[in-house]
Amino acid sequence: MAPMTMPQDCDPEVLGLLVEASELPDGRAKVDLLERALAEAQRLGGFDNEFWARTQLVSALFHVPRERATLTHYAWLRQALATAGDRLDSDDRIDVLWKLKWAISHVVATASIDLATVQATIDDVESAFRDHGYALRPIYDERAFLANELGDPTAAAAALAAFRREPRDRLSNCHACERSSEASLVTDPAEALDLLAPVLSGELTCADEPAYSLAHAVHLYLDIGDHEAAVDAYRRGWPLIKDEPKLVRPAARICHSLARLGSVDRAVDALVPRLEWLKATDDDYHREHFAAVAALVLDAAIERGLAPETIGARPASAVREEMRSLAFTLAAAFDARNGSRVHTGKVEAILATAVPDVPYLPPLRLPDEPAQAEGAFPDSPTVQSDRESGLVPGASPLGVDAGSTLGSGSPRSAIADHAAQLRDRLDVLDSAVDELITAWLTHRDRLLAEAALAPDDPVWADIAFLDRVSVFADDAAIARPILEHAVLAAQRGGDPVQRRRAEIELLLLDADSDEAWDSACTDAERTSAWLEAEHRWADVADVWRSVGRAARERADHDAAVAAWERGLTAQRQAGTPLRLALMATELAQLVAGSDPDRAEALAAEAAEIATAAGHPLLVAMTVETRARLIAAHGDLQRARGVLVQALPRASGTAGEVSVRLLLADVCIELGDVDELACQGAALIEVARSRREPVLLALGQRHLGLAYVETGRLAEAAELLEAALARARTDLPGMVGPIGWGLGNALKGTGEPGAARTAYATAATSFEAAGRTEEAAYSQVRAGDCAWDAEDPVAARAHFEGAVRLGEPVGAVEAVVSAWRSLAVLRALDGPLDDGLAELDAITERAAELARRHEQPAPGEWLQNLALGIARQGARILLRHDRPDDAAARLGALEPRLVGEALAVVQAERGSYLAAAGRLDEAAPVLETALSQLDSEQLIGLRIDCAGRYAEALDHAGRVDEAEAIWARYGSDAAH
Repeated sequence: MAPMTMPQDCDPEVLGLLVEASELPDGRAKVDLLERALAEAQRLGGFDNEFWARTQLVSALFHVPRERATLTHYAWLRQALATAGDRLDSDDRIDVLWKLKWAISHVVATASIDLATVQATIDDVESAFRDHGYALRPIYDERAFLANELGDPTAAAAALAAFRREPRDRLSNCHACERSSEASLVTDPAEALDLLAPVLSGELTCADEPAYSLAHAVHLYLDIGDHEAAVDAYRRGWPLIKDEPKLVRPAARICHSLARLGSVDRAVDALVPRLEWLKATDDDYHREHFAAVAALVLDAAIERGLAPETIGARPASAVREEMRSLAFTLAAAFDARNGSRVHTGKVEAILATAVPDVPYLPPLRLPDEPAQAEGAFPDSPTVQSDRESGLVPGASPLGVDAGSTLGSGSPRSAIADHAAQLRDRLDVLDSAVDELITAWLTHRDRLLAEAALAPDDPVWADIAFLDRVSVFADDAAIARPILEHAVLAAQRGGDPVQRRRAEIELLLLDADSDEAWDSACTDAERTSAWLEAEHRWADVADVWRSVGRAARERADHDAAVAAWERGLTAQRQAGTPLRLALMATELAQLVAGSDPDRAEALAAEAAEIATAAGHPLLVAMTVETRARLIAAHGDLQRARGVLVQALPRASGTAGEVSVRLLLADVCIELGDVDELACQGAALIEVARSRREPVLLALGQRHLGLAYVETGRLAEAAELLEAALARARTDLPGMVGPIGWGLGNALKGTGEPGAARTAYATAATSFEAAGRTEEAAYSQVRAGDCAWDAEDPVAARAHFEGAVRLGEPVGAVEAVVSAWRSLAVLRALDGPLDDGLAELDAITERAAELARRHEQPAPGEWLQNLALGIARQGARILLRHDRPDDAAARLGALEPRLVGEALAVVQAERGSYLAAAGRLDEAAPVLETALSQLDSEQLIGLRIDCAGRYAEALDHAGRVDEAEAIWARYGSDAAH
């Protein structure tokens, strides 16, 4: 009988290479070294050398892209099973048989291997299994798969049934992999999900699972219409897949599912960085599927403007066509081999996938190009608006085409018609006013040149009106020549009203000194008196509105209010209710700080007028103003009610955004997470439909904050990360709040390094904005996360930053937290006693800091601070193997404590005494503490204390007492 082979039977030259390879991680370098070992084995000859070199090489090749030469190794090992006899023991034979299962997968998934060879390989491996007495479950699994490839459902069903009849044994695939494979063989998605249930639940796992099953489940859930379950499977599966190049097929399935959900931005962002994964596999089956999905996703992304212009220096469209060609080429090769059209049909089905226009998941980004030239996220109309109308761009409810009157007909008639149209729109506060003004400025010079008007043509009056109104639509640098031209045009057209109004605008433009300002105001008084005499009340109102605006720019609040009051009085005489509501709203905003009751009355009046008139944009504007005033009074619930009530009227108008944003802010203050989530989602949808990336970031921020509060931390993080990227460029004032929220989300997902970066970003932004106290708190959070990430140097820097920022502004709690952390860091780094002394001094330093900034420092707060510091110091002492000192530190506190605080300290002191081996002293302390913790219903602390006490008793050999303590106070105790 030949001796059984062992690795040590190899020649030293081969054995040395095998040992060296065993110490390398899986990868190309390991394969290269084992190929050297095989070459050496073949040079030296001998069964032992070649067997062990090939078995280890085949194992290593499993972890790199497949090579055709691997089949040679499988064939050699198959031959060894038949000829080696007693040289191979049962474990060696099982190892070879296991590797022959890989051989089947290899040939089935390689399109260039002919069908006869594939079938012969399966037959041969089945024979080997039979010869060795093992069940054929893996063989029938492969036969069912191949039957599906051949388009033979009857044979596939028969093989699946045979698979299910065979018993499991040592050569069966793991339970998780079998479930995953079986689910891919059935056609009913509900049945497939039932098969995957124990894998999806985590009951069955392995190296590859649940990654494969989760990716498959996303598709299956979509097939049965359960989008929420699909999204849950995606969120659980993608973290397992996204960094594993070998998981090509699951990655493709995830990208395909995202496209099916309409989330093309996410699909293409997941796909593009992983196109390189195609190089990491020569599994033609997986490559075909990945390429087809890539073509689908790139096509949808290009169509929606979401694809990058280039991928690897090539146009995205060229990469899409390459992927499409690759998918069909591989499909054709498989179908030619199999004599079916199965693969081509699969590729066609993928490419025909319906991609919804509306994404199911909140988008993380929008197409680069806006959907409309005007943009769709204007500021809400407020007193700061410099437009004559006070309203913002948007679709006109009257169907105005702003440029239509200026691009056709004679220049003279075009000017007259445009002026008439603008006058009409101003009176009704039409949102097309700005478009009309912009159109005039665009065509003005051409029309003036082409019209060739006579010096006394009345159309000059229309030109004066257009010029005067339009100066507020453009840069102030061009205002003077246009206003001067308006004065001249009014003189030519015989329109004294336009002349006087243009002259006042010029005087206000030049009012850069007190003398010039007084002169402008005097002229405004004269003009106002003249206009009143002519009963031109709307013009009187506009004159004082202009004066008020100029006074506001001079920071002369009283003059601005007085001017707006006079304008409002005139507007009441004018009989134009919408402009009355506009001026009342503007005046309400102006006096909000100085006369809140007057402001709220004005806002309520304006809202009533706007509602009665049915002007949706003005309704939104007045409601927003009213809600802001109510919120400023502290009645957030009432403000919320006003905004919620206004939403149906504001939806679909240019005012919708401002109402939703304000409502979201109110919800943040109220802690109304459900409504905050609703408004965040609504803002995201408005942003998506209008392709407004800045608004998208604001919606992402609100929805992300709601998700943080409801524990949906991974979703919150992705939204807030996207929002922060946009805020850096377009919303600098929001970088701090968004960074803070992102830090909270990332900290909750167990990513302290990333959370630290987010908090540090928030701190920098808050400091730059002068929000120093918030910056200090952000530095504390950043320091905590740096510490959690095991970076004490960075932690120290953040805590020192918190002290630097917080001390001057009296951010007492932030500074105290930073002081405590710095003291602990010093204690841990040594000398220990110096750190403890620094820690113990903090209570008095905190009281002094509060006194310095005239802040109350309640005795209870200081007592709790001192208690916390004492306990913190005791834990440090225990960490430095000084349990006696830790116990003594807490013992000094006990005479001053009662109730819950006393029970907690006694429990900790007793634990420290037990740790010091002083169990007799610890016992009465711990028993007293346990009784008190139980009566105080501090269940978690009671269980922890009972566990430590029982453990100490057990270590002392007092097992019965340990069991009694645990039975009475442990997690299973009935209390």
